Amino acid sequence: MGKELSKIAIIGLGLIGGSITKALKAAGFKGEVVGIDSNLTSVAYGLQNGLITSGGTTINNLVIGSDLVIVATHLRFFEEVVQDLLALDSSLLITDVGSVKKCEFIHELVATKKLNFIGGHPLAGSEKTGIENGSAKLFEDKPYYIIPYKNKVSDTAKVLSFVELIGAKPIIMEEEKHDALMSMTSHVPHLLAALQMNILFEHQSEEIIEHIGEGFKDATRIASSCPDLWSDIVLFNREKILSQVEQLQSEMSKLTDLLQQNDRNQVYNYFKQASNFRNQLS
Repeated sequence: MGKELSKIAIIGLGLIGGSITKALKAAGFKGEVVGIDSNLTSVAYGLQNGLITSGGTTINNLVIGSDLVIVATHLRFFEEVVQDLLALDSSLLITDVGSVKKCEFIHELVATKKLNFIGGHPLAGSEKTGIENGSAKLFEDKPYYIIPYKNKVSDTAKVLSFVELIGAKPIIMEEEKHDALMSMTSHVPHLLAALQMNILFEHQSEEIIEHIGEGFKDATRIASSCPDLWSDIVLFNREKILSQVEQLQSEMSKLTDLLQQNDRNQVYNYFKQASNFRNQLS
């Protein structure tokens, strides 16, 4: 496991990038780990804690010769980072960790054989941010989506090796299906949590805050996630999300009708269906 990899570069040492460095260390990875982040404090943390073997605040020659380069930045910086990497060494194998995979920029470069790229997305995270909040166990037994984009089988194999090395479960999927699934199971739930908190914000008072129970806190925990990160995610996947929002509006209309009809059996069945399905996730 991981034998194909002797040097890994990580661009972005935030929660995900930082957790990758910690997972590699915990797995006993003996190769080089290059860490690049615009925040010098993050790079220093990586060096001081033995998580990276070298680092810097800009993409530089340290990255050359890497068997795999992992782009772990926010989505809006992705194209710029890839272009910088291509300018440095066009032979690099690049992957990413972004939660939106449809990208015309990538398709064009892959189609013209100007880029070796395998998409990646670990289904793992936290409402916390920064390398200091990263965890070696963040990816343990978690799904890790791999999007080949019609690239080399050998390149996909290298990414598979990395994913298994950090303890995640690889799932190969095409980008359209991935983005549709994430809109339902991740992106829209984040929007709903933010919506709930913003409704409360509009009616906030000391009395309301004192009466918030654990159920509300559980349901809205992800509203504490990084606004910068999630602004990118929902805008990059807005088409799939808008489709889900339409379905939500339709479902809200059905629920409104149930309440107006004052039919306990129908309301009970509504909750029962949700409860039964939720219990399957446990």
